[in-house]
Amino acid sequence: MILVVAGITVILGGGLSGGKTSESTATQPGLVLVDGSLSAAAGSRNGTLTVRVINPNSGNLAVVDVGFANSGSTSISNIGSLVLLYQGQPVSASNPLPGGDTACNSISVENVSVGGVYAIAVNVTLQGGSQQHLTLEATGETAPSSC
Repeated sequence: MILVVAGITVILGGGLSGGKTSESTATQPGLVLVDGSLSAAAGSRNGTLTVRVINPNSGNLAVVDVGFANSGSTSISNIGSLVLLYQGQPVSASNPLPGGDTACNSISVENVSVGGVYAIAVNVTLQGGSQQHLTLEATGETAPSSC
């Protein structure tokens, strides 16, 4: 399960919590929703991280970039190489994630375990340059995940 804690720097809005998106977040303009899962093989340090970004906005508030990094003492391998896909292509200025749509992708990771808790920094850029800085708190589970 991934819990979302939002530290919004440009967009007004409060924090989020819960494994999935909640109704209260949809009323906060500009706030993208993030959820996903971290599956880890029992007895192994390998797993799969799946992240989904949902853009509930309308108009010109398309998502043009999403970046990931370890946060705090978390050291998930290659987290920075996770690229979210929209219509089969990376989310970018030339392939933005429009309001009402979802981008998702999975990546194989190392240094994770069942029951481990990992903090992941998520940096979202909207058209026009405003940014959102989120921290995902992921707990390793044994159930596989997919987009």
